Amino acid sequence: MKYRVLPSQLESTANLVIDKFLKDELGLSGIRIEEQLDRAIDFRPTLTAKRKDHHYICVEVSETAMPLTIPSFVLQCQQQHLPVLLYIAYPTGAAGGDLEAQLRRARESGIGILAVNHENSSISVLSSPLSLSLTGLRRIDKKAIPQKYREQIGDAETAFRNGDPNKACSKVYDEIEDLTRRIARKTYSKAYWSQSLKAPATLATMPWQSMLECLKKHLDRKLAKASGHDLDSLTDSLINQVIALVPYRNDSAHKPRSLKALRERDAKLRTRMEGAIDILLDVISATKCLRM
Repeated sequence: MKYRVLPSQLESTANLVIDKFLKDELGLSGIRIEEQLDRAIDFRPTLTAKRKDHHYICVEVSETAMPLTIPSFVLQCQQQHLPVLLYIAYPTGAAGGDLEAQLRRARESGIGILAVNHENSSISVLSSPLSLSLTGLRRIDKKAIPQKYREQIGDAETAFRNGDPNKACSKVYDEIEDLTRRIARKTYSKAYWSQSLKAPATLATMPWQSMLECLKKHLDRKLAKASGHDLDSLTDSLINQVIALVPYRNDSAHKPRSLKALRERDAKLRTRMEGAIDILLDVISATKCLRM
């Protein structure tokens, strides 16, 4: 193996990572040395290999657990929706600075850490990485979410960052569907609808989009306000935003068949996840008077 940039004192560390971790532990082959991942990204990780699911496994070998060049690389991968699982590998006893602070920053950035022990030629995985194409998800302000929904939204965020964006989005859609169905039933039961349904019980079982269309068509906000419930913020526009989620809610999760498809999926689902959470919060706020 020939290294052009890696300091010579770290070459033995890199070689151990190749043999003991990438090959023996992960079963990877075709390992590349200091090669560019994408034309839009200048940084060249020390080691790169590609998994069958089209994710890149990158290892940056360093004397510290959080090199100064890494944050910009992470940001570029997020911006380019590049599915990189990034590790930092450092020789034990050599990490400079505040090791605990470095490890904490790495974990917060979704970076995995490998501690390489040259005395017994072993490698310890101190933390596992997240796909950098998914770590760019906007941080969710838990304080802005009513306590009733915090656990579910927190679980969805964790699922997204842990590499299952389809499941994460589905969790949020489930919450929105459940909430809007309860809103429809409650407003109907309080006679806030301009027209009665022949079989109101079907509100619980009719297709979600049909139920939303009924809510939009029949909800009489003047009747609600006359009874002390101001639902003016539950506008037709907001209900239309919920209706627009229905096709995504019904999407089946297919595994991407190429790197391009994976990048497109991650970019699309990140936008959908953020948008769905915004819509959920808007609906919660608009119907606060109903004490849902």
